[in-house]
Amino acid sequence: MEDRRSTRLPIVLPVTLTGIDNNGQAFKENTWTMGINKHGAKLSTSYRLAVGDQVMVGNTVLGHYAQARVTRVIEKGRAFEIGVELTEPQDVWGPKFPPADWTENNHGGAPDAGGEKMAESSRPDGGAKEGRTGGRDPADSQPESNPAGTSDPPEDKSAGGNGPPPGSLTDFLRTSRAELKTLLARTREIHQLSCQAVQSAFEGLHGKLHQELEAASREFVSDTRRRLQDEASAALEGFSREAGGRLATLFDEALTKSQAAHAEMQSQLKQGTEGAQKRLAELSTSAFERFRQNGEALFESLRLELQNAVEEFKKKEVDEISDRLRNTAVDLAEELRRRADVGFEILKEQLSMSGKARVEETEKQLAAIGQEICTAVHQQAGADFGNPPAGPPQPSRPGCSRSDADQCGHDRLRPEVTYLPALLIPRICP
Repeated sequence: MEDRRSTRLPIVLPVTLTGIDNNGQAFKENTWTMGINKHGAKLSTSYRLAVGDQVMVGNTVLGHYAQARVTRVIEKGRAFEIGVELTEPQDVWGPKFPPADWTENNHGGAPDAGGEKMAESSRPDGGAKEGRTGGRDPADSQPESNPAGTSDPPEDKSAGGNGPPPGSLTDFLRTSRAELKTLLARTREIHQLSCQAVQSAFEGLHGKLHQELEAASREFVSDTRRRLQDEASAALEGFSREAGGRLATLFDEALTKSQAAHAEMQSQLKQGTEGAQKRLAELSTSAFERFRQNGEALFESLRLELQNAVEEFKKKEVDEISDRLRNTAVDLAEELRRRADVGFEILKEQLSMSGKARVEETEKQLAAIGQEICTAVHQQAGADFGNPPAGPPQPSRPGCSRSDADQCGHDRLRPEVTYLPALLIPRICP
């Protein structure tokens, strides 16, 4: 796995992916790679797969195919990012990968103590111990550029060694990176040229195939049409000859049979007509008599039913009208009683109110009349007994005391008329 990560290249190649998805459906999809190495690749697919599924990966540009196994599945929205591992060592992708020991092959051995010191000086902690650097110039301890995914070369702690100086490794890495970029550019150019060549070849082949198919179809249609016309004409001619003789024979036989049947039918019709007229006359007479009798009986029954229905209807109408009148009378009586009660209450209230007013008015009138009567009595009493009063009696003195007897003149009244002032004056005069 470490070797596989160290040689991964972010190259996009058109590939075909063939296999069976999780639903058990076989598929073949045109897709592309997102990264490759000599053991497998990272692909994009729209089918859901599981880890361990077997698929077929093909390079459409080079025409190379190989079996692979799914090692990783990541869902990316509607698509899936999968990692596949080749089950057999095959050159599917095209670019030649450097060997696993490319550092040893290109440098002829492990780096010496100077290289070790350079590696120590290029650590992320900002430098190495002074005892190990030995006072090397910082310009010689530049950090080496590490290719994408490559591991550091192993350290050789053995003393001595005739390895190259540290600067040669940096130059080699820069040269290798430039060569790799050139290789990638060349690969993309080859891919574009191959795609264009395939597209142009496909278009030319498609046009030529289309023309050949059109010519073949026109020739086939014309040959077929001509052959069918010949066969149809021959078949129609033979059928016409055979059908003409057969139809003539059948027409003669049918004509003979129809004439015989017509004659027999006319004879039977004549006999049947004569018998039918007699039978029809008998049946019509008896049927008319039965119809008349049935009509009279039906008319009588209908008349009785109609008479009963009319009587029943009249009875129902009379009962219904009487019930309706009775209900109406009851309703009217209740309504009159209710209105009478309401009117009585209203009249009672009005009488009560008007009675109070009339009582007050009557009291006032009675008081005035009493005052007039009292005055007249006093005047008449004075005239009868020879002592006319000096003026009208005062209303504030209805009953006089003994000290006022001379003014009132009560003691001079005769005994037989003394009861009149005693009865009227206190009751009439206020």
